[in-house]
Amino acid sequence: MRNIKDLLLQKLPENITGLLKSAGRCAEDMGFSAFVVGGLVRDLIMDRENFDVDLVIEGEGMRFAREFARGHSADVRCYKKFGTAVLTFSDGCKLDIATARTEVYEYPAALPRVLPGSIRDDMF
Repeated sequence: MRNIKDLLLQKLPENITGLLKSAGRCAEDMGFSAFVVGGLVRDLIMDRENFDVDLVIEGEGMRFAREFARGHSADVRCYKKFGTAVLTFSDGCKLDIATARTEVYEYPAALPRVLPGSIRDDMF
């Protein structure tokens, strides 16, 4: 398989690749790490179109979301309980952001108790 970065650059519109590059720089400047995750990655590998962009931030995801939104004149909605945010840009593009986390379920079908974690914690 080719490098996922190559697929991102080949298959995604420039407005999205530009946002991803900028998000990476912003995260790095803040001392965080940013990861593209979810269906976008799966669909790139499977050669299917999908512009639903999800990022996981190792660090303070809500702080990252507010800072990134401010730098791009985007609207931001934060969901503190779950450590997530949705940014909406003037061109209609949306970016879902989640803080890397560990989820603890008190009982089946319960909403999770969310604790900060690493990308590895978030994956498993």
